[in-house]
Amino acid sequence: MSWFKKFALVLPLLLAACAIGDTGNPTPAPPVTLIPPPEITFRGSCAATRELEMWLQVTTRLATDFLATMNNAAAQNRPEMREAVFTMAALRDSAHQTTTPDCAVDAEILLSDAMNKAVLAFQAFVNGDRPDLGNTVPEVNDQIEQVIAIQNELILRMETQIRESLATTAP
Repeated sequence: MSWFKKFALVLPLLLAACAIGDTGNPTPAPPVTLIPPPEITFRGSCAATRELEMWLQVTTRLATDFLATMNNAAAQNRPEMREAVFTMAALRDSAHQTTTPDCAVDAEILLSDAMNKAVLAFQAFVNGDRPDLGNTVPEVNDQIEQVIAIQNELILRMETQIRESLATTAP
């Protein structure tokens, strides 16, 4: 009997043995690993309406998108949360990369702290390093709601600056 025929006879037995040993458990996903967020850039003055406007345009969207992503993820099971952790980290990193003018420093620090807290808690939960999210979701919701309140005050400031600028340039 040739080696090919022997192999052809043994192959089905080997495959059947492998199938019997297969437990059907999928390979666990690798742990979620993230790079640290970039440094926050504090530069500029809110007296320059354009600098304040740029910060507000970016961070108001990021804050609401982050809240929506986090709250949706909190309703998911552990494996389903993986992608949300990456999304939250990307939103956090974008907030860190936005140049923050002087009057928005407190809001940026509060936003950064809230985002970091959520990202780290969700990452640890997804990786199995913590049993649950604890109070993370309500605490982060409260912090970001505070940020949104500060942003709304800054929007009023910006609108006032724009009106005053238009009044001084009007004929």
